[in-house]
Order: sequence, then structure tokens, then C-alpha cells
Amino acid sequence: PQSITQQYLGSGVIMTADGYIVTNYHVINNATKIIVSLWDDTLLEGSVIGSDIDTDIAVLKIEALNLSPARFADSDQTQTGDIVMAVGSPYGLSQSVSLGIISAKGRSGIDVSTIENFIQTDAAINEGNSGGALINTNGEVVGISTATFNQNGAQGINFAIPSNATRLIIKEIVKNGKVLRGWIGVALYNPQRYYRSRIIKPEKGVLVYGVYRDSPALEVGLKQGDILTHVNEEEIKNEKHYKELIAQSKPGQILTIKGYSQGQPFEKQIQTVERLPEIR
Repeated sequence: PQSITQQYLGSGVIMTADGYIVTNYHVINNATKIIVSLWDDTLLEGSVIGSDIDTDIAVLKIEALNLSPARFADSDQTQTGDIVMAVGSPYGLSQSVSLGIISAKGRSGIDVSTIENFIQTDAAINEGNSGGALINTNGEVVGISTATFNQNGAQGINFAIPSNATRLIIKEIVKNGKVLRGWIGVALYNPQRYYRSRIIKPEKGVLVYGVYRDSPALEVGLKQGDILTHVNEEEIKNEKHYKELIAQSKPGQILTIKGYSQGQPFEKQIQTVERLPEIR
């Protein structure tokens, strides 16, 4: 049978003069070959250095010298209302720029990645913009364009990963080829499981559906039916928030988990292990 080759388009930002490039994980996921087109239409083959599905960040490398790397701003210093521009190649229209403002900061609950702390902007981000730069009026990168909200005809609701978070992730990917994340081995009830089992969702915290074999959670006695309410004194808002708190830990880190087991409060110290790639 004939094989079918599919092509996908995204954008990226040059990080270093010797060819490190940041883009989105979803842009390069499952790619068998990556071609990078520079501003002067030079085409170079790119290799994947590493990626982090939890933040939707990937780092590529091309064999090139004397490139002009982007300048990164301190995204913590940005404010709602700041003028920004999204740069990328929407629908293959290279080096396109759209103008907007920062609509909000610290957005989460968008459900496009495990760890979400997005800059929201009304600068247009379309297919092909993913992985491109969101820049300020000084030409500095304040974010990496990653997603758009288009349900029910919504317009002007777009999201970028802040530059400060991006730089930390890039540094670890370049060093280790991946981001090392902690794991304790707990599976939670999700909305479908609540519905099927007719179990009432707890007012606070999250409900343990199961515990993995040979996991840190099993070692300290966590079990199905336990309610987890805090990780390191931070109250767990929902299932997604719990996953984010655990994913932000490092292997070997000691976490303090608070909760209830059969109505009785508990506090446990759990040492994380490295999470396997297939587990989220």
C-alpha cells in the first residue's frame, strides 16, 4: 500500500547563535523529519534535543553559526494592558506579526498542558503560530505562543507560555534531554469515574482511585478512598491542580501530603521518584 506523508507547520524562536531553537512540543510530536526555514528562506534539518509534554515545550538544534538569537524579557515584569505582538507563520505566511495587548496573566484551567500559567493575549494566534514569539515593544520575547480558545465562536482569547518559565525548561532540556519530574504513584478519580461509580466528589481535595504497585504512595500507606487535601501546605483545588503540584517536584524530593483516610486526618512524608515518560 502507498504511504501517506502528512506535513505540519509551526513556528520557533532562535535561542542561541549556534542553533538552539525553542518551539512547542505539540508542533514536533511524532515528527519523523523536521525542516527549519530561517528568515532568509534557508532550509536546514533540525534534530530534537528534548521536550517536556507538561509545559508543551521542545528544544531543537540546527547546524548553523552566527545566528541572531532572540532577546528574552523578564515576564514577571509584564503587566495587563502591555502592548505585545505575536510573530510566526500562520497558515504558512512566514514572518507575520499580529498586534494586541496582554489581557491577563497567570491563566490556568485551559486543559492544553499539565502545568499552566499562561499569559493571555488578544494578539491573533492561528494555526502555524504555535511555538512562535510573543514580543513586547522593545522586541524582547515575553512568551511562547501555544494555544487559542475558539469554542463557541470565541475570538481574541490566546495563550503564551511566559518567557521566564520557558527559559528554565529550556535550560533543563539542554542539560538532561528532558525535564526531571517527581511522581508518587497515585491515580485519582476523574469526572467519568465519579459518574460511573456514583461516588460523591469531596468538597475539598481529591479522591484516590488507586495506588500504583511499588510506588512511594504505597510505601507510606496511601490507598483507594483516601482524600488528599494539601501538598506542602498548599491546598489542592482539583485533580488538575494536584497533578501540577506533583509534576513541579523533582525526583528524591520530600513532599508533605495531608488528607483524610476513613474520616481521620493524616500527614505523610513522601519521597518522590522519577516519573516515567508514559505516565502523566
